[in-house]
Amino acid sequence: MNNNSVKSRVFGFIAMGLALITIVMLFLPFFSVKAETLFSDISYSAGVIDFCKISSAIANPDLADNFNEALDEVYDIIGDAAEEYKAIAAGLIIISTFAAMAFSLATAIISIFNNKATRVLAMITNIIAFLCVLFDFIVIIIAISKVKSELGLFAAAAKINIGIGLILAFVFIFIALVMSVLALAFSGKGAAKAQAVGVDMGGQNQFGGQNQFGGQNQFGGQYNPPAAPVAPKAGLTFLSGSCAGYQIPIEGNDEIVIGKDPAMCAVVIDKKYEKVSRKHCGVRFDAARNMYIVTDYSTNGTRVVGGSKLAPHSMSYIERGTTINLANTENSFRLN
Repeated sequence: MNNNSVKSRVFGFIAMGLALITIVMLFLPFFSVKAETLFSDISYSAGVIDFCKISSAIANPDLADNFNEALDEVYDIIGDAAEEYKAIAAGLIIISTFAAMAFSLATAIISIFNNKATRVLAMITNIIAFLCVLFDFIVIIIAISKVKSELGLFAAAAKINIGIGLILAFVFIFIALVMSVLALAFSGKGAAKAQAVGVDMGGQNQFGGQNQFGGQNQFGGQYNPPAAPVAPKAGLTFLSGSCAGYQIPIEGNDEIVIGKDPAMCAVVIDKKYEKVSRKHCGVRFDAARNMYIVTDYSTNGTRVVGGSKLAPHSMSYIERGTTINLANTENSFRLN
């Protein structure tokens, strides 16, 4: 694993962790209200769960509970200004916040995988999560500014601020987005480096072309890998004697018989060679072993040039390329 790939994985895991932290932060307060009255001080904060309760209570008055009673005390201080925006803000924030949670979770899951496609997808989901949190942030700021503007001189009696949960969620999801972008950037560099280092990476070599495993050669031109070696066909080549220059193929399990009698032999040696028998030897090819089988039928023998005499009237396995001599005469042939 190269250095860029390691960096991409590290940034990806950081983005995953921050996305998960963002989900937790979205359960913390989105705004807080502190108000002073003649009888007591009121402190109240609300998060996404509270917005769910607000939305549910407005849609179904029968579900109103002690939460709304406590909320009414706050409204008594800050006036009816908040009522106008309560339902709208609650509904929008609920949708946006749960969308941010869903896309943050998707970012965390996708960030586990370390390849360019998943890095792109993680960045996209992270951007969507960031936009959702940013939307929450903007809605809260607008709602607070409208409430304060309508309170006028009474705004000083109630301190309405953005909650710590929304602030931290915004910060964490923004950093997670930056980490996702970095993870994608280093993922691309890692892939490019893998293609540039050569044979062991399976991509391009150091000169910019692809290696011998199916691409271009080291100078950038098209490289055609050599074909797999094909074993030469079985056969005999006479090197000297009366049949010098003859090439006799051996097909299948056929035996090529060599001697002086045309009635018994496929290869006929001149009769002037008295030591060569009428049926001197036979040659077959064993494809399974890739070796020749030479059977000596002669009286004066058959031998391997530079080697020993073959056992008479029996089969001998001989390697390709071996030269065979007939009865110490001029007649020699090579096993192709």
